[in-house]
This record gives sequence, C-alpha cells and structure tokens, in this order.
Amino acid sequence: MEDVVSIRREGKIGFGQVFPGRGYATIRRSTSLRESLLLLGAIIFVIFAVAQGGTRAARSERTFLNANAKQLWVGAYVPGWNQQRLDPRNDRLLDGITHFLHFAVYVRPSDGSLELQTNELTPSKMQALVRAAHGAGKQALLVVGGEGAAPGLRIASSPEHLPNTLKSILSLLDRYGYDGIDVDWEPLAPQDADLYSTFIESLRKSLDQTALHHRRPKLSLATAIEVNLNKDDYMASLVRTLHKLDEKFDRINLMTYAMANPSSLPFVWHNSALYPAVSPEDGLRTPSADGAVREFFSAGFQPGKLGIGINLYGYLWQGQGLEDISSPGKRWKLPPKVVELTYGEVVKEYLKNNPTRWDQQAEVPYLSIPRTNQFLSYEDSRGIEAKLRYVQQNGLGGVTIWDIGRDDKDENAKRQLLGVINSAVFLGRARQIR
Repeated sequence: MEDVVSIRREGKIGFGQVFPGRGYATIRRSTSLRESLLLLGAIIFVIFAVAQGGTRAARSERTFLNANAKQLWVGAYVPGWNQQRLDPRNDRLLDGITHFLHFAVYVRPSDGSLELQTNELTPSKMQALVRAAHGAGKQALLVVGGEGAAPGLRIASSPEHLPNTLKSILSLLDRYGYDGIDVDWEPLAPQDADLYSTFIESLRKSLDQTALHHRRPKLSLATAIEVNLNKDDYMASLVRTLHKLDEKFDRINLMTYAMANPSSLPFVWHNSALYPAVSPEDGLRTPSADGAVREFFSAGFQPGKLGIGINLYGYLWQGQGLEDISSPGKRWKLPPKVVELTYGEVVKEYLKNNPTRWDQQAEVPYLSIPRTNQFLSYEDSRGIEAKLRYVQQNGLGGVTIWDIGRDDKDENAKRQLLGVINSAVFLGRARQIR
C-alpha cells in the first residue's frame, strides 16, 4: 500500500490529497499493512477525541444553563401541619428548590405573642427541615405570620412589644439554625404601613447583627405580599411602603394566587391568572400576576427583587342559584361557594371526568362543569411552565410555591407538578423555550 503525507512549508503536517504548486511538498513512501492499520487507528482516535470534545462542550453548555437557572429563587412553603419527610439531597424532584419556607410562627391576635402549636411547628419538625435543607446545600427560612396575621403582628410590632418580638424571633432562628425570616403580614393595610416599616427595619438590623456576632453568612429577609388590584388605595400604599424598604429585603414575593373570590369580585375568575382579560364589570380588573408585577415595575422596582406565586391547589366555585357560573367572566347575583381542593382531589375527583380547558388570554387551565354549575380553577404543567417562562422573560427573581406538604388524596399528583417545576427551573427554560 501507499499513503500520501503532505508537509506544509510552514511546518504543519496534515493527511489528505496533495496538489502540486500550492505550497506543499509531496513525499511518497511504501508502507506495510501493519503501518497502515496503525495509521487507521490514529485517525479513528482523532475522530473519537473530537467527538468527545463536542460532547464535553455540550455538557459544559448544559452545566452553564443549569448554573444560571439555579440563580432563580424558588421558595417552597412547608406547613407544619402537613409536613412530610423531605430528602432534597436524594429526591431529584426537589433539585430546583432553593429555599424551604417553614410555615409558620403564629402571632396571637389577642396579645401579639408568638407560638408554634397552632401550625404544628414542633422542635423535631423544625430540626428535621433545617437539617434536610442544609444537607442538600439549600436554605431554610422561618415564616412569621400568615393569612389573617395582621391583627397579631400589629400588636407584636408596637413600640412596647417590638423588642420582645425580635428577641423571640432571633431565639428561634439561633436555636434551630434557620437561614433567615419570611414575614407574611396579611393583609398589609395602609394603616399598618408605619408599624410594618419599623418592624422590617428593626428585623433587618437584628439579623445583620446576629450574623456578625455568630460569624454567619448574611441572614435572608423576605416578605410575602397579598395583592388586590381592585383596591387602588391598598395597592398604592403597598407599593409605596415596599419601595422605601426595598434595600432591606432579599426578596419580595407577590402572592399571585388566591387572587379571585366572591368577596372581592362579582364575577367568576381564575385564582392565579397569569395575564388579565377584558373585565365583565366596569371599573374592576381581572386580577393577574402580570397586572401585579406591572404595578411594581411602574414604581421602579428592580425585576430581580420580585417573585410571583405558584399554587398547588384548586379552587372550586359552586353556583348557589339558577344562574350559570361555570366559566370565567360569568356574573352572579347569589355569591357562589368556593372550596379549596388539594391537587390530589382535583386529579382524582374532577380531571378524570371533565375535559381540561385553556384560557388563551389568562394562560391558565380550568374546568367548566355546567351540569353541576361548577367552575374549577387550578394549575397544571402547561400553566406552571407559562409562569416560569414569564419569570425568565421578565427577569424576575423567581417564584414561591404554596405548598409542598403532604397530599393525602394523591401524593403522586403533586409530585408530578414538582417535577414540572424542577425540570423547567433546572434546565433554565420551560418546554416552549428551545
């Protein structure tokens, strides 16, 4: 056999056909079969190495995407009353979660004192959650407040009670090793703005002093905010108050779920719409996550400080009269009854027998059940991906999930949604971002 080796005059050597007069000298020599096989093996090795290099590059790109995706704040509420054993170190469905929010220290409305029994935050549960989070390199925040907590927090933040309130909160943080506090003052009415501001400023200062004293990394301070887009005074006060406190917070989480109910709207609407639609009622807006975010953007908030919510529950509207309330936008005269369902209940009792509908404007799923005069608002994989895509496209800081506690009706149903969240966050894109 005979091969051809081309030697470029600059000194570089390559294999291939040689054309005289193009800067190459040609050397021809006879080779044995053994040498030819060695040459073939060398070529195969080079091809394999190049391919492996491409694979490593692709892996590096995926790693880069994943690293960026993990910068999103993904806070998951874990209520004490249905807390299950968490193993984020080995449970891949929890990979995308960055913060576990332990819900919650109850604030007694009678005297503003703090207690753990109401929400079943036992010492063993608190130790277990912090240990599990830290074992996976994640953070655990202790929640103070919750739905209807304003009366108790009003007392707890008063001048005569505030020092003891701060001392109690920091004692719990130190004892169990939490990485920060999530304040859920619900609702944050205009008359509470000054007390809230003093509380947050004092808490931020105390957290910084504690971290310095114990030589710990910075302790986080987050807040969950109830939004009501149809109360102008409320929203104006909310935005103004939070803007003054912006630098005190690591994250401001907008509770963009449970935004619609018969006490706030005279028509049927989604509990967690992503976008608004034309309102069936003059002077009222159809609540949406985008509507809430735009309020804060208009006030000059940095997108990366804000987060929106994902709710792993369903809300069943049941008509109480003859009027049809089975689809979004339907007006009613007799207020419908609204029942909160676990996602397991949604799957087992409703999704199997009713076709899923998709609201193109609001970008959320729903069920319309005319035969029983019912409307069911809930989340599914498509709705969750739409919200995560919105977060990425608008540069928001992340999302909060209510909640990842135990679902006795169908544990696998909720885990499927956690899988959707994890995949979209961990890969740095939702299914439609390619």
